[in-house]
Amino acid sequence: MIKNRLRCSTRTPAKDAPGWHVLHRLGVADNFVFWAQREGKDLAGVWDSCPRADWLVSLAVRAGVDRRAVVEAVEDCVHRMPGDGEHKRAALVAAEQWLEQLCDTRELCQPLGAAIDEALDTDPALRRARLARHAAVGRRFPEERINADMAERNLLMGLAARIRRRIAFDDVRRAIWGEETGDTPYR
Repeated sequence: MIKNRLRCSTRTPAKDAPGWHVLHRLGVADNFVFWAQREGKDLAGVWDSCPRADWLVSLAVRAGVDRRAVVEAVEDCVHRMPGDGEHKRAALVAAEQWLEQLCDTRELCQPLGAAIDEALDTDPALRRARLARHAAVGRRFPEERINADMAERNLLMGLAARIRRRIAFDDVRRAIWGEETGDTPYR
C-alpha cells in the first residue's frame, strides 16, 4: 500500500535525497531502484555509473527531458548495437511512436531493453565468451568467466554511454527540479 502511494506521488523529490529515493519517487523500474540503493550514490553518481541504457532512458523520460533528445539518444544507442534483430527495429518504432505520443514510457523502454538483451545474445564475441564462461563453471578457468563478464559489461556500459552523450545529467536535473543553475549537491 505505502509503496503504491509513493509511486503515485506527484511531489518532487528532495534535492538532497539519495539517488535511489529520487528514482523511486519518479517511478522508474524496481530493478533500477534496487541497483541504485545497493550502489548508495546520489543522483549524479547513479546517472554516471548506471549500467543499462534502458534505465537511463526511463529516468530521462520520467524526469521530463525533451522528447526529441530522448528519441535521438535511443536511436543512437540502437544503431550502435551489434546485430540486426527484430528487437532493434521494434525499439526504433517504439521511439518514433513515443515521440508522437502514441505509446507510454513502458512501451518505449521495454523494446529497448529487449534489444539490449538481444544484442548480448547475438554478438559473436559475447556468445563465445558466454560459452567459455559456462564451460569454465566448476573448473579451474576463472579467466574465461572474467573475460565473459568483462565483454558483457563493456557492451552494456558502451550503450549506456551513448545515452549519456546525448542526454546530459544537467538536463535531467533541470527537468526534475526546474533549475537553470544553482548550488545543488548534483553537479
